[in-house]
Amino acid sequence: MKRTFSVIGFSYMLGLVLMNYVFEDSCTVFICAVSVLFAVSLPIWAVSKRPEISVALLSVLLSAAMFSLENTAAYAPAVEYADTKCEITAEVLDFPSRSSSGNYSYLIRTREINGKDERLKMYLYAPFDICAEPYDEVSFSSVPFIIGENDVSFYRYFRSKGTYIGAYAQYNINVDKPVRKPFLSLFKTFRGNSVDIISQSLSVNKAAFASAILFGDRVMLDSETLEDFTKSGAAHILAFSGLHMSVWVMGLYELLRKFRTKDKTASLICIGACFAIVCLTSMSASVLRSAVMTCIYLSGALFGRRSDALNSLGVAVFALCITNPFTVCDLSFLMTVFATLGVLLSARLTDRISVPSKTKGIEKALTYTATSVIISLGASLFVWPLTVNSFGTVSTLGWLVNLFIVPFLAPCMFLCGILIAYPGISLIAYPVKHILEVIIGYILGCVRLIAAIPFSFIETDSFLFCRLLPIFIALVIFLIYNIRNKRFSVASLCCLGSISVVTMLI
Repeated sequence: MKRTFSVIGFSYMLGLVLMNYVFEDSCTVFICAVSVLFAVSLPIWAVSKRPEISVALLSVLLSAAMFSLENTAAYAPAVEYADTKCEITAEVLDFPSRSSSGNYSYLIRTREINGKDERLKMYLYAPFDICAEPYDEVSFSSVPFIIGENDVSFYRYFRSKGTYIGAYAQYNINVDKPVRKPFLSLFKTFRGNSVDIISQSLSVNKAAFASAILFGDRVMLDSETLEDFTKSGAAHILAFSGLHMSVWVMGLYELLRKFRTKDKTASLICIGACFAIVCLTSMSASVLRSAVMTCIYLSGALFGRRSDALNSLGVAVFALCITNPFTVCDLSFLMTVFATLGVLLSARLTDRISVPSKTKGIEKALTYTATSVIISLGASLFVWPLTVNSFGTVSTLGWLVNLFIVPFLAPCMFLCGILIAYPGISLIAYPVKHILEVIIGYILGCVRLIAAIPFSFIETDSFLFCRLLPIFIALVIFLIYNIRNKRFSVASLCCLGSISVVTMLI
């Protein structure tokens, strides 16, 4: 069977989506129904020698069983503490975030609840900064509550993070500093120091952007800038993902190869770099997905084999979902998976794209433009259903971001790294700081300009969206036709353009 892991990974994810959104209250019925279908598929497998259906159903069955187990073994015991007075001792896991109302929230892992050993992730909310850092111990008295109990979207989001309960504490919060912090605390310290260096070197908005692309930390960005990134279709730049991971890891790999480092040694060093990046960032779904796929790709050099991109994505999906069956409730996880799938499928069309021209420079530029637009459209097509369902909006000019902004992201990240590495050396830091100001200013200006273009951001209840729907369907047909034929068809592109023009003129 071709691409076994992609079938397993996506079938497992599909099963969890059905369990979380449709069959949450009828888990037993769903398991029985899938078991019957799996039993029926076995004779078909034996006759046709095609195991795909049986493997897919077995993956769905496993996902349902894991969902039921997580509900029984983890979620149910956690919510039992809700609405009861508890004495809690816990360890702080990350730096605090501050809400618009001024409250501070700390992600913690409990050690004891009412004198009983208990390991639960929860949020501690306080009206003031309790001056607690990662790996500090906090103890307080509170009445926990189920997070998002009255809001389904919040409820599902926090379940996807493995956090089921929260607690408010206003008084008598004791913070104890450990004598010795674990090794991982060095990454948290480095991240905090790096953000401080960037904040002192750049203006507020540009420092916030730099922190976002380096560590996935968007807390410092103001609401207006976030809105511009959303409207322009450039929000993926702020979410640390495969694009950012490849800048660091593959940049390091190429540097090591320049110094004639052996493939296996370079791959091992880069796998270690992936681990370090995961520890430095927010460990979001996009970070973990890109880390798993990158490690699988690099492992090919260790074993002398070339990895398959779709199989790697399937392994990443399976690895993230099996650790937490509620992961599929995280919209960022679904978006990073479907966007990556769109990129991988549309990239198959770009292998043979070559725009002929008498000048090689112009030919390369036109080919790059065509490739960038097709890959951007592929990612957008796979993500559009999610954005329509979740936000009721569609961004139409995201492909412009890949043309005019993404090429400047790698230089921006490398210069930020130099600034962090040599903050006290004026001969290096001073010119780097000014170059960064110019590059980040250009990126923010482009985002603001694209967001200001009419119809760059369309609400799905508008009349214009009804005109865009046929174009969306035509794009899907265009991609399917070209992928099946494994080539880029100019005729199909002309048909797509004709449909688009006619639709907009009607």
